[in-house]
Amino acid sequence: SVVRPLSRSQILARLLAGTLPSLALLAAQPVLAQDTAAASPAPQSGPQSGQVEQVAQLEVITITATRTPRPAIEVPAAISVVGLEEIERAQAQSLDDLLRHVPSVELSGGPRTTAEQPSIRGLGDERIVLRLDGARQNFQAGHKGRAFLDPSLLRQVDVLRGPASALYGSGAVGGVIALTTKDAGDFLKDGDSMGGRARLSWADNGEEVVGSLTGYARPSDTIGLLASLTRRDSDDVETGSGLTIPY
Repeated sequence: SVVRPLSRSQILARLLAGTLPSLALLAAQPVLAQDTAAASPAPQSGPQSGQVEQVAQLEVITITATRTPRPAIEVPAAISVVGLEEIERAQAQSLDDLLRHVPSVELSGGPRTTAEQPSIRGLGDERIVLRLDGARQNFQAGHKGRAFLDPSLLRQVDVLRGPASALYGSGAVGGVIALTTKDAGDFLKDGDSMGGRARLSWADNGEEVVGSLTGYARPSDTIGLLASLTRRDSDDVETGSGLTIPY
């Protein structure tokens, strides 16, 4: 048999015959997709749809830097806020446990929590203003500090680094540490009107025992009651080098 070569017109006809069905299929795909989307039912909203509800995280609000409630990220000052969730996670025994990771903040004064003195950017003593629920804590005597407080009763701690004497008066040259305590509503769950909490901790160094009793009640929507008693007892403390710190 003799094989004859195809002419140009025959080659073009065969190419078109194989290409046109593919082009028709590609052109039909968007139409099929639109028909499928139109035919599929819209997803239902609500807990029965199996979708996870989105949780909106609110911004941290501070009033320390400007005396007015503002988001901390919008404040033109070096400020750090330790919130309620972080405080409860830390299970702190002293203010130093809460602030040791805050930049430029240090508490010194020995192993006794009642002797801790804060310093900000190397400035301490009267150059740091310490406020508890808005009340300025000025007490200082010898080796006794100004923060006589169980950290578990704190809701928020604001640290303002830098001069703030224009807002807080004399002494706020190094900065401000503002402590905000909890109220009865922070302890009570929805529907509860009263409750109590007991805590006990022990440390082997110094045989320290710390116990606290807290009672809280909400007689009405506008009245909250909170009372707490803490006792801390410690013996001599041994340092890492083997020295003993008495009393």
